[in-house]
Amino acid sequence: GELAQSAVRFEAVDYSLEDYLAKSFYKTASLLAAACHAAALLSRPQSSPDAEECQNCYRFGAYIGLAFQVVDDILDFIATEEELGKPALADLKEGNLGAPVLFAAQDGALPEKHRQELLQAIDRRLSRDGDLELVKRLVDEGKGVEKSKALARRFVDLASLELDKLDPGEAR
Repeated sequence: GELAQSAVRFEAVDYSLEDYLAKSFYKTASLLAAACHAAALLSRPQSSPDAEECQNCYRFGAYIGLAFQVVDDILDFIATEEELGKPALADLKEGNLGAPVLFAAQDGALPEKHRQELLQAIDRRLSRDGDLELVKRLVDEGKGVEKSKALARRFVDLASLELDKLDPGEAR
C-alpha cells in the first residue's frame, strides 16, 4: 500500500477513486481484515472455525479499515495540528491525494475552470504561493469532505451489516 501510494504522489488525473480504495485496502484495511479473520479463527480453539463467520469478520475488518483511511484523509482537511499531532494538510503537501481531493477532482464536482485550476495546482506539486489554500478552497467547493464523510459512513454501515450476520454474544 505504501509503495502504491508513493508511486502516485500528486497524481489526480490518472488516479481514480477505485485506485485510491485499492491502495487503502493494501495500506490499511488488509491488516484489519486479517486481524479480524485471525480472531475469528482463534476464537474457537475447541472446534473447527466456521468459514462463513471468518469471512464476515474479514469483511468487517476490511470495511472498518477503509472507513479509517477515509476518515484519516478527511481529518487532514478539517482537524488542527494539535488534534492531528502533525501539521494540517501534511498528507496533501506530501502529494498523497486522499478521498476529499479525488472527489473534488471528479468530472462534474466543480465547474470545469475550477477543476482545471485544482488539477494544475496539483500537477505543479503545490509549488506556487497560494496553491495549498486554492486546493483547500476547491475541495470545499467541490464538496470533497462531505462526499468523503458519506463514503466513510457507507463503509461503517457495511461493516455493521457484517457484524449483524454473526451470532449474538459477548464477542460481537
